Amino acid sequence: MTDVSASGGGCPSGLAPPSQVAAPRDVSPFVVRKGAVNTIDLSVSGARCGGCLSKIERAVTDLPGVAEARLNLSTGQMRVAWTGDLTAERVIAAINDLGYRE
Repeated sequence: MTDVSASGGGCPSGLAPPSQVAAPRDVSPFVVRKGAVNTIDLSVSGARCGGCLSKIERAVTDLPGVAEARLNLSTGQMRVAWTGDLTAERVIAAINDLGYRE
């Protein structure tokens, strides 16, 4: 599992500005491939309300090829499933663009 964390603070003002987000690393070993479907489980912290959850899920779901993006607000666990040329690093970048950092 890969960790995508937000800086401390409240919702959403506690998120790190995108310029302070760490560069993505190779997370391909964490991608599970079944046929044409790729899946990754991420650990996302900092989401504190339904608005945060919705914003994160929408940003990831808007990526081309994403079939599912579900974030459990209680546990911080997010599962993303996609097909096509999308990479796990791009999925994480979509979360980073919201101010979360890995």
